[in-house]
Amino acid sequence: MKRTLLFTAALLSTAAFSQTLDSDNFNSYTIGNLGTQGGWSRDGGAAAQAKVAEITVATYGRSLSLPRTTTASMWLYKDAFLTTPWVNRTSGNDVAVISSDFYTGTTAAATAASSFQLYADGTAYFMIGSVLYDHVAKAFGLTYTPDGDTATVTEPLATGVANNTWTPIVMYYNSVTGEIKVKIGTTMYGPFAGTVGKAPTEVDLYTGGGALTAGFDNYVASAVSAATLAVSDVSATGGVKIKIYPNPATEYINIEADSKIKTVKLVDASGKNVNISNSDLNKINVSNLEKGVYLLELQLENGTTTVKKFIKK
Repeated sequence: MKRTLLFTAALLSTAAFSQTLDSDNFNSYTIGNLGTQGGWSRDGGAAAQAKVAEITVATYGRSLSLPRTTTASMWLYKDAFLTTPWVNRTSGNDVAVISSDFYTGTTAAATAASSFQLYADGTAYFMIGSVLYDHVAKAFGLTYTPDGDTATVTEPLATGVANNTWTPIVMYYNSVTGEIKVKIGTTMYGPFAGTVGKAPTEVDLYTGGGALTAGFDNYVASAVSAATLAVSDVSATGGVKIKIYPNPATEYINIEADSKIKTVKLVDASGKNVNISNSDLNKINVSNLEKGVYLLELQLENGTTTVKKFIKK
């Protein structure tokens, strides 16, 4: 089955510097197999593994439920070629923003995973970025293609996510700079140096690797200006400024923030927590760490939580 695209043919202007390209909350659909309702199509899997159901009816009404019973990969996408809306977007709306509420569900499989994927280059399927949930490790990660490369890399994001939990996920791709950011819940991760100059052509909802239950709801794909997004991000964090240095580091990481640091969590590239021995949360001793990429998850007293990446050399 041919998998062609994404954001949808209707290009709706929602603000001077923000446009909704596609959205779906599944509430108008008939309960049962998703089939082709709302213009959705399926590649792989089986019809009974993509359903409209009331997962958490009091909060979400009807949602897209993925009761998987096979190792075969499955992609869900809208049967419309939506390159045109992105190309014809309002000038300056260069950031593609895709968001959804994701239901973690459960699994008994050893490699089960679900993801929210953004592609470019039409049927060549260039992977801009994929927010993937590992149902076994109960952790999110970002798989993306660095600028000038053809192979993808994966960065760890949130860990310790509970089963049967709804979690908002958002991926931001700046087509001018290549910068990618991901928000899991209220925590922002990144920026990550993705590929410059790609024109998004498809969003896929993916499951694979084995039996699992999962779900999606409140999916939105938008084109937003970087200026509008910057104002939104500052507002969401209360305008808190956070700086870490040096980066790369050999001995210490210094942390500066205009709100007191409450907790610091250190995570390695595999998603494992690393013990922090020092009591000064503004100066973290990294001298004993192995060389590689690490994440610092910072919780501030004003309630802000953010994640910063650094390299130990």
